[in-house]
Amino acid sequence: MLDWRPFDYFTVEERLLLGTLTVTSLLEPRAAGTRLHVHAQLTPTLPLPGPLRRRMVGRLAQLNHTPEGYGALVRLLNDVLARRSQHYFGAD
Repeated sequence: MLDWRPFDYFTVEERLLLGTLTVTSLLEPRAAGTRLHVHAQLTPTLPLPGPLRRRMVGRLAQLNHTPEGYGALVRLLNDVLARRSQHYFGAD
């Protein structure tokens, strides 16, 4: 994970043969739940035409946003919260 602000957004970066894929997921609170906005950018290793790069980025972003990936994020956040709690309030 490259950057994150709990309950606001998180950014991940993945190095691929094609280049570096950076994906930012923004969480927008709504009355009916949370809306997810995904922004992805590919910094190619070699020059690629714009339309081809956009198609590839869209597909790669879809592949990266899986239930398994979000499960890993939940585990990471729970671990961080547990460590902070332990730090501030002592061991259980």
